[in-house]
Formats: sequence, structure tokens, C-alpha cells
Amino acid sequence: AAPACLIAAAADAATSIARAEAEAKARAEAQARLIAAVRAAGLAAVASAVVTAVALAPVPPPWIGFLVKQRKGKPVIIEDVAHDGPAEKCGLQDGDVMVSIAGDPIRTMKDFWRSMKKHKYIGNIIPVVVNRPKDPSMSFQDGDETAEVTVELEVGIKRRTVLANVPPLRTVADILPLLEDAAGLRLVVKSGFSTIDDDLSGLISDEEFKTGFREWLGPELSGYLTNEDVEDLWTKGDEDESGFLKIAEFEIVVKETLSTLIDRAAQGR
Repeated sequence: AAPACLIAAAADAATSIARAEAEAKARAEAQARLIAAVRAAGLAAVASAVVTAVALAPVPPPWIGFLVKQRKGKPVIIEDVAHDGPAEKCGLQDGDVMVSIAGDPIRTMKDFWRSMKKHKYIGNIIPVVVNRPKDPSMSFQDGDETAEVTVELEVGIKRRTVLANVPPLRTVADILPLLEDAAGLRLVVKSGFSTIDDDLSGLISDEEFKTGFREWLGPELSGYLTNEDVEDLWTKGDEDESGFLKIAEFEIVVKETLSTLIDRAAQGR
């Protein structure tokens, strides 16, 4: 019988080949669609240039839209599920306890990353089994009551969200109408989140927030805020001290900011 290490190596190689073939197929299909569109537009002469451009385009990174953590002696737990990412779309939640990925048992971080190496490629649909605590707001403890949940996680691509009809937020005069328009405020929050999320992770880091928040507000509004204000806003948003803001936490920050801006403008500061 073949040694176990050779069997494992062969399985890894087969997975890598399958991934490369899937990516090559997707690229070839994209080339074909572009060529057809170019020719239909009467621009057959540039078809070869289109092929070259597509062939040289960088392959976007695969994205699952969540992080994991593991404390000593505890199971692997999902955290920081990204807004509108693959994990959120398939139903995974913060606090879910990892059970298996594509049939591979997940007991340690090493198990998780080994499984990701095999299965995390764009377009792959991965069966994921988790145990969901009855009270996800509480930190999981051994013996807590859970329900088993199975989802199909489709590995996606990081893309920047582009929203239409976003209300303006550039002057103090824009704030009051926005506070009276819940739908408009949600659009502003989503637009701001997408703008500040520089690495397209679906989460805003401490660094991204402190370098991008005032820039997003623009010169007039950011002029009412001090560096200490920005620090305080971050602390209020990052209540769980995860080091990241999810979109619900960013919405809290935006509402707090708008209230502060109105007060500062009324005081002439």
C-alpha cells in the first residue's frame, strides 16, 4: 500500500489541478464572451487585443467573508462575518462553531487552514457544517446547547460595491434631511462602508477607519472633528474590541457622527 504521505500529496495535487482547470475555464469563457461582444460591435480587428488583455488581467483573490478564532482547549469559532459576503449570504453567523468543511472535521486552526487550502477557490461550493449556539450573543462554553446547521458556501470574489442614488453628505445642510430619510441614511452608510473598506474585506480595520473616515466625510464636515473625536468614535463602534467594524457597527458610528456634527455646527465650532 502507498504511504499515507504520498496519498495526501496526490490528493493535494489533484485539488490544485482541479482549481487551475476551473480558473482556466472561467478565463477562457470570459475571453469568448468578450470576443463575441467585440465582433458583434463590428470591431473584429481588436479581438486579439481583447484576448491579450483578459489573459494578462490579474486573477482576483478568492473570498469566503469570515474570520475564525480558537482559544486554548476550545473549538474553532466563526467571527466577523462580512456584510454581503459569501458567508453572510449562505447563512453563517458570528459565534457559529465549526464542525466540518466539505466533510473534513475542523477541530483546530490547522484543520481549518488545511481545508481552506484544498477548497478555497473562486466558484467552488463548499458544504459547511456548524453548531449554532442557542444564544449567539454569549461566548460559547462547553456544554452550551446548540443546533447543527449545514450551509453551502460559494467562494466569491472581492468586489467594491457601487451604489446609485446615494444622498449627498458633504455639508451640515445635508444632515437633517438625511436623518429624516431612513432609506437614504442606509445608502449613505453602505456607500461609506464600501469606500473606507480599502482591502474589500467586508470589514473596516482600525487603520482604514482612522485614515479614511474623515476623508470620506469631506473637508467641511471633517473640519468639525478632532483626532480625539475619531478615536472616540472608533471605540464606540468597536464595542467588542475585535479590531474591526462590521456594517451595523459602522452605522452606529455614522449616526453618532451626524449628531456630533449638528451640535458642533450649532456652537459655531
